[in-house]
Amino acid sequence: DLNFAIGWNRFNLSLVGIWPDPLQNPKQKSGLSRCRFMIASFFMLGFMCIPQSANLVFIWGNADMMTENLATANIPVANSFIKAFTIWRKRKVLKLLVNFFYQDWHTPKTFEERTIMLKNAKLVRKISIWCTILTQTMVTIYIVLRTSTIIRFSSSDPARPMLYTAYFPFDITRSPIFELICVCQMLSAYSATVSYTGSDSFISMLILHVCGQFENLRERLKNLINDSNGVKTSQEFKSELRQIVMRHEHLNWFAKTLEDSFNMMMLIQILFCTIQLCFQGFQVFTVKNESMTFQLIFLISFVGFILVHLYIYCYVGEMLLVQSTEIGFSAYESNWFNVPGKEARNLLFIIHRSTTPLCLTAGKFSTFSLQMFSKQNSICIDLNFAIGWNRFNLSLVGIWPDPLQNPKQKSGLSRCRFILASFFMLGFVCIPQSANLVFIWGNVDMMTENLATANIPVANSFMKAFTIWRKRKVLKLLVNFFYQDWYTPKTSEERTIMLKNAKLVRKISIWCTILTQTLLIIYIVLKISAIIFSPDDLARPMIYTAYFPFDATKSPIFELICACQILSAFSGTVAYTGSDSFISMLVIHVCGQFENLRERLKNLINDPNGIKTSQEFKSELRQIVMRHEHLNWFV
Repeated sequence: DLNFAIGWNRFNLSLVGIWPDPLQNPKQKSGLSRCRFMIASFFMLGFMCIPQSANLVFIWGNADMMTENLATANIPVANSFIKAFTIWRKRKVLKLLVNFFYQDWHTPKTFEERTIMLKNAKLVRKISIWCTILTQTMVTIYIVLRTSTIIRFSSSDPARPMLYTAYFPFDITRSPIFELICVCQMLSAYSATVSYTGSDSFISMLILHVCGQFENLRERLKNLINDSNGVKTSQEFKSELRQIVMRHEHLNWFAKTLEDSFNMMMLIQILFCTIQLCFQGFQVFTVKNESMTFQLIFLISFVGFILVHLYIYCYVGEMLLVQSTEIGFSAYESNWFNVPGKEARNLLFIIHRSTTPLCLTAGKFSTFSLQMFSKQNSICIDLNFAIGWNRFNLSLVGIWPDPLQNPKQKSGLSRCRFILASFFMLGFVCIPQSANLVFIWGNVDMMTENLATANIPVANSFMKAFTIWRKRKVLKLLVNFFYQDWYTPKTSEERTIMLKNAKLVRKISIWCTILTQTLLIIYIVLKISAIIFSPDDLARPMIYTAYFPFDATKSPIFELICACQILSAFSGTVAYTGSDSFISMLVIHVCGQFENLRERLKNLINDPNGIKTSQEFKSELRQIVMRHEHLNWFV
């Protein structure tokens, strides 16, 4: 049974020398395992990571080559090395965990307990085998296709591509150096896949094992009061409960130690996987030659490889979370009413301890669960639906208060867009038209046209944009709370209310944009037609009559000024409509939060489970008051 449970993982990790064998002499300074780890690390770093990172210096600025460098092998192999190094660095504590793993299998157990442990062992074995097949197939497909490309070139051709493009400080085009490097890169790739898959399978094995132990402990807890021989005595109850509590604390320590050992590694994996998916997508959409089929094949296998491994972490994380919290339900189901109340109260310690679930996290930031895997996309869709149109409009003129932007960033694309839009609005409409007022002063018709057609509206648009830009720090804070409200877990009714308001805001934004842009386009088309059919070049009217301290009637100056005035007008309409829609979005959002708070207040006393206790009432009321004050501050 033990070999069945650990055999495949032990084989994979032993290949790269990182299996934490508790039977190994701890004082042994060197050995076969250390040599294997050093050799695997040498291949991964010496023929992949370091040469490919050095090659980035020579291809810097070429997006296609840099993307291929990072996404194909550099980042994945670096990730594999980090996984292997983490297990190697944590080998002392992992040996302790594996030793407890051995003890659990060697400890006498009932038929039901063995069945539960074997069920999880079979699942772990399937995960290990199928992940290994998937990763090895992906690498083999890449190597075969890449080798077929290399064979087409002559051995004397200096343009002959390597298996993985890299830089070496010597001539690698000559045989047999070229072939040796390709072989070493193959070994590096296979070492990386073994490290990558083996590490994930090893972590999954330990987590699913502790989940099985929690399940066995739940059965012991259910049978704490009664057993096949009848009701237990008070002394037997206390003795059994003491063993259960000690076992519960041991399993909690086991899971916490495991999470503390690997949470940073998992955070790095999440970041690397996100970058890899972006790079692979970029490669597919930019390659338009005969290698398109190869890129698609590799992308499909690569995306499957990443998503399967992330799903495994989410699945085992969900199992750990569920099994650790259901201990409390088992205590409730243990016929506690058959023992005296003084002794039954001891079960409350187990119930209270189980209210804090054990979990697997990525750097203590995010918990791995099926909810994380399946619902994050839905939340992002809802959030993008709520803010998408407003974010697009305000980003065009560089005034979207992005809370994710680095606050210390002094310059950037947003600042350039705002300055450019302000330059067009002020430099080609507001200031020239205000200067023109001096020359038309006293002519009511021309002054009215000057002020009403563009001068005042564009000035108003600039003031709106400038206000949002000047208040961007506090607005970033408000938008950040907007994000948090969407990411916070909520009931179906709360989500429905928020989506209803989001739909209203989206309609306001779209229809206001259509109205203003249509109005502007009609004006520009009519004005351009008047310019085209003007009989005299000197009398040609501008898009917006204005004064410039130079001759603006000559071509191409006249056409350039008209084009800049058109850009100014469109910048003004985007800033005008976008600002109003943005304010409406925040106000309507906070109205939805007030509506949700009203529902919580209505259900303050009663809930579906019955009347709340005094302590629950006070706790819920405290949260409602704090939320109310927060919304008041928001407004």
